[in-house]
Amino acid sequence: MDLLVDIGNSATKFGMANNEEISLIFFVPTNKLVEELYRNKLPETIDNIYISSVVPEKTRELHKFISFRYKKEATIINPLDKSGVNIDIDNPAELGADLLCDLAAANFYYGHPVLVIDAGTATKILYIDENNSFYCCAITPGLELQQSVLNKGTALLPKINSKKVKPLLECKNTIDVINSSSYYAHIDMVNGLIARFEKEIGHPVKKVITGGNISLLKEHFNFEYNHDPLLCLKGIKVIGNNKEK
Repeated sequence: MDLLVDIGNSATKFGMANNEEISLIFFVPTNKLVEELYRNKLPETIDNIYISSVVPEKTRELHKFISFRYKKEATIINPLDKSGVNIDIDNPAELGADLLCDLAAANFYYGHPVLVIDAGTATKILYIDENNSFYCCAITPGLELQQSVLNKGTALLPKINSKKVKPLLECKNTIDVINSSSYYAHIDMVNGLIARFEKEIGHPVKKVITGGNISLLKEHFNFEYNHDPLLCLKGIKVIGNNKEK
């Protein structure tokens, strides 16, 4: 079995790959990554360790911890690793490892052309065209990041909960107004960007959604999609397999 780790800006997911079956073990806040590992049980034995990270400091901390725990080196996903997708951007080395893993899994499991909507700390929309090439995407502040910017100049707001968001016409106080406005604006932005992508592409394409905030948004999307919460972990395994060849 292989240990798969996705270190994001807000949360870190730990998964296991048993042959081609991928499962989530647990996830922890990235800012308390190593501390939380002592409270969560990792597998006793593993064959390989693959890490995708967008937080270099936490990558070093986790690599040190895992090297001591398992007495073996972890393999860090690199933006230039083989993903099965043609990376046709100006500087492939600057592509985030998480995005590379999203692309690898979307292409491997869903085929191309495909649009990937990953709603995390940032909301990303990635496009793989009919020639299996990735050359463009959209990146915006994520839902919680967008709201935190507003919080700096207003009263402290609770974490967005789709069950508590009110219709705009029912918002009669600052908290409800900002909570609902940021929520619906983000949904409309995603719907609008998807419509713009397909207008420029010239035809509809399949969509895959993922990310920590996607469950808060998906019920209001006006397009059909496949929801894959383990997309990045699956991509880590795809790239890990390519590394072993």
